[in-house]
Amino acid sequence: MIAAIELDDAFHGVLLAAAGTAELIRALERLMPQIRRLDVLHFTQLAREDASRDRADILAACRRRDAHTAAELVEANYLRLGEQMAAILEPGD
Repeated sequence: MIAAIELDDAFHGVLLAAAGTAELIRALERLMPQIRRLDVLHFTQLAREDASRDRADILAACRRRDAHTAAELVEANYLRLGEQMAAILEPGD
Protein backbone atom coordinates (compact mmCIF):
# COMPACT_ATOMS: atom_id res chain seq x y z
CA MET A 1 0.00 0.00 0.00
CA ILE A 2 2.86 2.44 0.82
CA ALA A 3 4.32 1.99 -2.67
CA ALA A 4 0.92 2.73 -4.23
CA ILE A 5 0.58 5.92 -2.18
CA GLU A 6 4.09 7.01 -3.15
CA LEU A 7 3.31 6.44 -6.84
CA ASP A 8 0.05 8.34 -6.43
CA ASP A 9 1.94 11.23 -4.81
CA ALA A 10 4.43 11.26 -7.69
CA PHE A 11 1.61 11.30 -10.25
CA HIS A 12 -0.13 14.22 -8.56
CA GLY A 13 3.20 15.98 -8.01
CA VAL A 14 3.78 16.12 -11.75
CA LEU A 15 0.39 17.74 -12.30
CA LEU A 16 0.92 20.22 -9.45
CA ALA A 17 4.36 21.20 -10.73
CA ALA A 18 2.98 21.70 -14.22
CA ALA A 19 0.16 23.86 -12.87
CA GLY A 20 2.71 26.10 -11.18
CA THR A 21 0.20 27.28 -8.60
CA ALA A 22 2.00 27.91 -5.32
CA GLU A 23 -1.23 28.56 -3.40
CA LEU A 24 -2.68 25.21 -4.48
CA ILE A 25 0.49 23.45 -3.35
CA ARG A 26 0.35 25.22 0.05
CA ALA A 27 -3.34 24.33 0.46
CA LEU A 28 -2.66 20.68 -0.29
CA GLU A 29 0.21 20.63 2.19
CA ARG A 30 -2.24 21.82 4.88
CA LEU A 31 -4.75 19.13 3.89
CA MET A 32 -2.30 16.22 3.60
CA PRO A 33 -3.13 14.64 7.00
CA GLN A 34 -6.78 14.27 5.95
CA ILE A 35 -5.81 13.26 2.43
CA ARG A 36 -3.55 10.50 3.84
CA ARG A 37 -6.55 8.99 5.65
CA LEU A 38 -8.47 8.94 2.38
CA ASP A 39 -5.47 7.44 0.60
CA VAL A 40 -5.44 4.53 3.04
CA LEU A 41 -9.16 3.97 2.43
CA HIS A 42 -8.67 4.32 -1.31
CA PHE A 43 -5.82 1.83 -1.53
CA THR A 44 -7.23 -0.71 0.93
CA GLN A 45 -10.95 -0.75 0.17
CA LEU A 46 -11.32 0.81 -3.26
CA ALA A 47 -9.41 -1.42 -5.63
CA ARG A 48 -10.60 0.57 -8.60
CA GLU A 49 -9.85 -1.13 -11.87
CA ASP A 50 -10.53 2.07 -13.77
CA ALA A 51 -7.97 4.15 -11.82
CA SER A 52 -5.04 3.15 -14.05
CA ARG A 53 -7.06 3.88 -17.17
CA ASP A 54 -8.11 7.23 -15.72
CA ARG A 55 -4.51 8.18 -15.09
CA ALA A 56 -3.40 7.05 -18.54
CA ASP A 57 -6.16 9.17 -20.11
CA ILE A 58 -5.22 12.19 -17.96
CA LEU A 59 -1.55 11.87 -18.88
CA ALA A 60 -2.43 11.48 -22.57
CA ALA A 61 -4.45 14.71 -22.42
CA CYS A 62 -1.53 16.45 -20.68
CA ARG A 63 0.90 15.24 -23.34
CA ARG A 64 -1.42 16.69 -26.00
CA ARG A 65 -1.52 19.92 -23.96
CA ASP A 66 -5.29 19.57 -23.85
CA ALA A 67 -5.92 21.26 -20.51
CA HIS A 68 -9.70 21.27 -20.89
CA THR A 69 -9.93 17.50 -21.41
CA ALA A 70 -7.36 16.83 -18.66
CA ALA A 71 -9.40 18.94 -16.21
CA GLU A 72 -12.61 17.15 -17.15
CA LEU A 73 -10.94 13.75 -16.68
CA VAL A 74 -9.51 14.74 -13.29
CA GLU A 75 -12.92 15.98 -12.17
CA ALA A 76 -14.64 12.79 -13.31
CA ASN A 77 -12.00 10.70 -11.55
CA TYR A 78 -12.51 12.53 -8.25
CA LEU A 79 -16.29 12.41 -8.51
CA ARG A 80 -16.22 8.61 -9.01
CA LEU A 81 -13.84 8.22 -6.10
CA GLY A 82 -16.06 10.43 -3.92
CA GLU A 83 -19.12 8.37 -4.79
CA GLN A 84 -17.31 5.16 -3.90
CA MET A 85 -16.05 6.58 -0.60
CA ALA A 86 -19.50 7.90 0.29
CA ALA A 87 -20.97 4.44 -0.33
CA ILE A 88 -18.39 2.86 1.98
CA LEU A 89 -18.80 5.48 4.71
CA GLU A 90 -22.61 5.63 4.51
CA PRO A 91 -24.12 5.02 7.96
CA GLY A 92 -26.20 1.88 8.33
CA ASP A 93 -24.44 -0.09 5.63
